[in-house]
Amino acid sequence: MTCCAFPPSPPMGSLPQSPQREPDAEAMRRPRWAPTPFERRVTAEWVLLNTLVRLNPARLTHASAEDTTFRVTLGATPALALKAGNDSDQAQLLSRHLLRIEYPRYFPSVPLNLYLEQPVQHPNVHPDTGFVCLWQGHQVANTIEHAIHKCAAILGWRLLNLAPEHVMQPGVLRLATQKQRLQTLLFAAPLLGVNRPEDAMAPGEPIRTRRRRLS
Repeated sequence: MTCCAFPPSPPMGSLPQSPQREPDAEAMRRPRWAPTPFERRVTAEWVLLNTLVRLNPARLTHASAEDTTFRVTLGATPALALKAGNDSDQAQLLSRHLLRIEYPRYFPSVPLNLYLEQPVQHPNVHPDTGFVCLWQGHQVANTIEHAIHKCAAILGWRLLNLAPEHVMQPGVLRLATQKQRLQTLLFAAPLLGVNRPEDAMAPGEPIRTRRRRLS
């Protein structure tokens, strides 16, 4: 399990080239024009993100993709600004968030990584990189939809993981005693999606795949 207190950092600069390896058996069998399993899955993630944008035109906007990095803006979702005061009633709120979703090479065997371009106050958000700790137990069925639902729940303090290896802002743990108050202050309507939002919010639970009509 990856410790969220030391999340993966975005690539910085060019890395030295690793020695070339012999192609694996699957690559040798696959025609050159055929997409890899990774490429198929990331393409499906892009289609799913655009479906979510169509379902939530007032909340999810400006979706873009560059290689294996997606960006989308999540609006109308209040969160505590990083330098807000101790009193949640006087806290400065952020309601628009630019999300950056990165797909590592071995996805979905390893989880996607989600970052906030502007970090917020929450124990499970890294104050410097904006990395959001989403997964307590990763499953290959986890998708960008689950990630966005979980991120929205974290922004509204409806989702909170107090396990030490997932806490990246120990200084805001004091606010956990005001959880109900914060949930009222930071209330946002659930996002519409292919799966029900509550199916995507419980960390470590089996992912249920009930689907709703998109019309």
